[in-house]
Amino acid sequence: MLEYLHVKNLALIREAELFLSDGLNVLLGETGAGKSVLLGSVGLALGARADRSLIRTNAPYALIELRFRVDAPETIESLRALGIEPEEGEIIISRKILPDRSFSRLQGEIVNTSLLSKVSEHLLNVHGQHDNEMLLREERHLSILDDYAKNELREVLPEYTEAYRAYRAKKEELKALGPGDDDERNARMDFLAFEIREITDAGLVPDEEEEVRSEFRRLSDAKRIRDTLSGIEGLLSGEVSDSIQEAVRLSMGLRDYSKDLSGLSETLSGVEAVLSDGLRETRTLFDANDADEERLYLLESRLDLINSLKRKYGGSIPEILETLSGLEKEYAALERFTENKERCEEELRALQKQLVHAGKRLHEAREQEADRFSREMAEALRGLNFLDVRFRAEVTLTTHYSQDGADSVRFLIATNPGEDLKPLSKVASGGELSRIMLAIRTIISDSDHVDTLIFDEIDTGISGKTGAMVAIKLREIARYRQVLCVTHLPQIAAAADHHFLIEKSAQDGGTETDIRPLDEESAERVLAGLLGGEVTSASLKNAKELKERMRQGSGE
Repeated sequence: MLEYLHVKNLALIREAELFLSDGLNVLLGETGAGKSVLLGSVGLALGARADRSLIRTNAPYALIELRFRVDAPETIESLRALGIEPEEGEIIISRKILPDRSFSRLQGEIVNTSLLSKVSEHLLNVHGQHDNEMLLREERHLSILDDYAKNELREVLPEYTEAYRAYRAKKEELKALGPGDDDERNARMDFLAFEIREITDAGLVPDEEEEVRSEFRRLSDAKRIRDTLSGIEGLLSGEVSDSIQEAVRLSMGLRDYSKDLSGLSETLSGVEAVLSDGLRETRTLFDANDADEERLYLLESRLDLINSLKRKYGGSIPEILETLSGLEKEYAALERFTENKERCEEELRALQKQLVHAGKRLHEAREQEADRFSREMAEALRGLNFLDVRFRAEVTLTTHYSQDGADSVRFLIATNPGEDLKPLSKVASGGELSRIMLAIRTIISDSDHVDTLIFDEIDTGISGKTGAMVAIKLREIARYRQVLCVTHLPQIAAAADHHFLIEKSAQDGGTETDIRPLDEESAERVLAGLLGGEVTSASLKNAKELKERMRQGSGE
């Protein structure tokens, strides 16, 4: 059972602690005080969707902590099957909600919400204010029946699920074979053949791109060097060379006139020698930088081809070759299409027979459980002031197979003598839906051995004698398991073993929700307020009398 609930910085709750006991625990308080928020925190701790708006204003985070006492051997065994070991008979769960994320801990270790959801199935059942609407949607009736019958379906349901999985996988395989139309298939094969040929004709080698690029860069550099050297040679061997040679010739004639003029001819002769050396070195370097322009063109064309194929088939040569392998496999599969299709269709027919067989077994099991469910529901409803009630869970085998089977389930009810059974959604009022949901939760919890049941305003639309019978039913349930209930109904409050008052008040310029346990006298005063609005000696007397009647099991 749930022994301890700690909530911090959640909505209007600054911090609240709840120490709970077995039996019927009732949360009382005015509308809007925060009763549903407090119970809703249990769902948040167990993985319900949370967002930053739940964090109390100006608080850095919200925190919820739960501590469960686990004694039942079947519950301990189920938890161990999930890899969870109670420590000294306790399971501790917490969740911290931050503005940008949240995380949960189970036995001190961070876990995901999927595991929490599975664990919570063995610890408690929660009935929220909006769960009654589920009864109005017939597509949800199947899941309710399966929840009730899960122990009896534990063999046939997995068998069906596996048959459905295999059937769907084979259908996908048949679809993946490609178009069944001959013209479409031939067109696809022609296109594949073109792509395969385009890649194959390229003769790609996995590591060649870098080698080609390296050689292309070297030859490109060599070509630029030769072009530059060629330009230098043209400059050195042209008019400049002729002019220097003429200048040397003329300067040689000046020596006949004066020894002082002989130095000029020597200088110009040196210039001519340097120019000659430069021209010779230029030609040597030109010859040394061989640039095969035909090879360069071939390399450039090769790179263009590789880049073109990369744009179409992958970002690298290995990826292109991997694409080629896939294209070849698809082409081969299309070549064998007729053979593969016939084989796949034959296997699909066999799997369909298995699916139908598993679906019939599941249907028969559901029909059997639906009869038992219907009998138990009728009995439970009579105990909730449905005096002449008939109830039936109708299971119909359809031709539509889904992951849940081929069954359509709907709940039928007649609440008055002489009436025909009609769909629940057509005849049930709000108060009747609350009682029907209470009956469902009761018998489902009987089948799954959950120790804690939580009801958030199960008394919606209920009053008078019916309210008393609901209270008596809750008290009966609480003999064998822990019940937490939010209520405004005096009869339920009077039937409780433990009372908690939730109040909203102004604190430090803000609003806070507080919770406190009530002793016998305080509980009677709150109950008197529920009965008469004002607490008077008369309303207190009525409250005591109502408590006595409810605890004796009579609402009269």
